[in-house]
Amino acid sequence: MPSLPRSIAAFLVLLLLIVAAAPAGAAQPRAVQGRIDLPAVLQQPSALQGEWGFAWQEFVDPHWKQLPAQSFAPVPASWNELAADGKPPGPDGWGSYVLQVDCPAGSALAVEAVGQRTASRLFVNGELVAAHGDVGASAQASRAAVHTRIPVSREFACPLRITLHVSNFEHRAGGFVRPLAAAPADLLARERERGVGYATTLLATHLLTAVGALYFFLVRPRERVALVYGLFSVAMAVYTDMIGERLLLRPLPGYELGWVPYMRVEYLAWIASMALFLLTLRGLFPNEIHRRFAQAVVATLGVAAAAVVVLPPAI
Repeated sequence: MPSLPRSIAAFLVLLLLIVAAAPAGAAQPRAVQGRIDLPAVLQQPSALQGEWGFAWQEFVDPHWKQLPAQSFAPVPASWNELAADGKPPGPDGWGSYVLQVDCPAGSALAVEAVGQRTASRLFVNGELVAAHGDVGASAQASRAAVHTRIPVSREFACPLRITLHVSNFEHRAGGFVRPLAAAPADLLARERERGVGYATTLLATHLLTAVGALYFFLVRPRERVALVYGLFSVAMAVYTDMIGERLLLRPLPGYELGWVPYMRVEYLAWIASMALFLLTLRGLFPNEIHRRFAQAVVATLGVAAAAVVVLPPAI
């Protein structure tokens, strides 16, 4: 019989061949010089990515009929190194992105208004469909925020004229970093339900694991590893939810959450999960992980956590 390592290697090779032989998905359309062509029938939401029209230090009137763009910028991408329309290097500033979606006459599409990292305001055919915080031409006038759930617009008759106003004075990488998606409203709704279902399952798995571990600790308090692992599961539940569907935020009053406290919760949960995971491993394998090494790593993460609380997110 072949040895176990050879069997595993053969299985991995077979798996790679199957993956390589799988048919590639159809390439999604990309915008060119501020315009994108979408087919009459979409099987899945189309990401509105590619070259968008770009205007620096200008909030373009969203009621435009002809594409108001002389410069173009890649989407999704940070604008830190972008040189279009006289933009200087750096994360701070404000501007507009515009795109015309050419879809067949008589059809209609909705837009999934994914928020950017700071403040943004989205218009479709001149109508405001989503606002994340308040965009402004200065740090004092701009207020970054996130929604507790991703807004989906109503359907608009084709062609779609999309305008996104963005201002960034709080994140280390500004610009249009998360692409929007367009599709019929029912298709977007199905995709949202699928995403929420997956996120709910993942969140429930983390929380049930935490409950089981913490209950074991209550029954046997001397088993400190169970306590640490339960807290690790709680931290992972919070972190994965903050970077996903934000289900834990939905019971909160209001539809919008300040971006700075949201980022602090996300980063603190991330740092806590790293520290608690190391402590879990240390409790399970005390002879393999030296105590001083664990103390040094946890102390470093503690300093990082203090920095998250004190410093602005841009740092």
